[in-house]
Amino acid sequence: MRIVAGGCIGSSIDCRVREYDLQRKTTYYSNNNVTEILRSLYPYIKPLSIEGKSAYRGLSILIKSGAWNTKSIKQLAKAVMRVNVLNQIGKSDFIHSHIFTSVYDYLFVAKAYNVPIIVTFHGLPTRGGVQINNQRINNIIFKEVKIFLVNTKYAKRQLMSLGCPENKIEIIPQGIKVDDYPYVPKMMIKNRRTILLTVARLAYEKGHEYAIEAVKQLKESGYDVEYRIVGDGPLKDSIKSLIGVHKLEENIKLLGEIEREELKQQYRDAHIFILPSIEDVKGMHTETQGVVIQEAQASGKIVIAAKTGGIPECVDDGTSAFLVEPRNSKILAEKIRWIIENQDKWSKWQVAGRKWVEENYSLEKVGERICDVYRTMMHR
Repeated sequence: MRIVAGGCIGSSIDCRVREYDLQRKTTYYSNNNVTEILRSLYPYIKPLSIEGKSAYRGLSILIKSGAWNTKSIKQLAKAVMRVNVLNQIGKSDFIHSHIFTSVYDYLFVAKAYNVPIIVTFHGLPTRGGVQINNQRINNIIFKEVKIFLVNTKYAKRQLMSLGCPENKIEIIPQGIKVDDYPYVPKMMIKNRRTILLTVARLAYEKGHEYAIEAVKQLKESGYDVEYRIVGDGPLKDSIKSLIGVHKLEENIKLLGEIEREELKQQYRDAHIFILPSIEDVKGMHTETQGVVIQEAQASGKIVIAAKTGGIPECVDDGTSAFLVEPRNSKILAEKIRWIIENQDKWSKWQVAGRKWVEENYSLEKVGERICDVYRTMMHR
């Protein structure tokens, strides 16, 4: 396996990167400034070096493929700058891309090497993200890519709305390593706070404001709750302001981005997990799975999630989790209150949540399904 990434992952490295030795298998490229562009062209001025020979060999393959006669100057320039990295494609059985918006730049390179492409579609972009509304480019991608993987039927409908043929789409959810999330069910202790938790980017489509309003209503009703929010994002200041307006500084804690081990501790500490996501405007991001739901359930947390996007497909409503209408803080507060008042049912819900994840989202089961796709692609 070889990994090609658009930029270095920075100083914060997930423990799984070290566990699987992924850094050693990763080649980074970036052409965002003059220094990086010059660095990418450096092998061409040293043709007798190992890097130079590799670059010219890749360039020769691109020229012989005829791709230069059908693509834009911009695409060809990108290919020339990245060819030393893309030369690795010739040693591969297939390419699996996790970024829809980057696929177009690699299509003709993959075609030159006669290597098929698989694409995982994670849903429409968030506000401010790279848009995918160029239908001409989309049509080319849908024609050339062999198969698209999506995590839910909802994501499948999104992809089909862009023009993707249904017969090229396969639904495989995103899995988690269940054993990484110890099952720690918690019960209420008299005169102790109920801990609520959300793990989500501080962005419009995550619906934090409705959970904050729900906490306000719970406090006014006499419930002692602490709401912890893990994540960072563009709405950080406005969310802080809303907390201040409602005088909830003692009840709501913004924890920012945290390391994975600390995140696991937050899952262990919480009683109830909330994901109040909302439908964004047409053509923009909406939750397609919400992997944090599976992480929370594996950890023994009772989950309340908004009935939006692909979330209803990813929970067993009423058995192992509870769905509520989005954009409705009153209903959310009532559901939290109802769960708090029905502690005799907590154990049943917690056990069912863990079992649901083990049966449907374990990394081993999901990984085997992806391997089946790989095997099929290699046989083709």
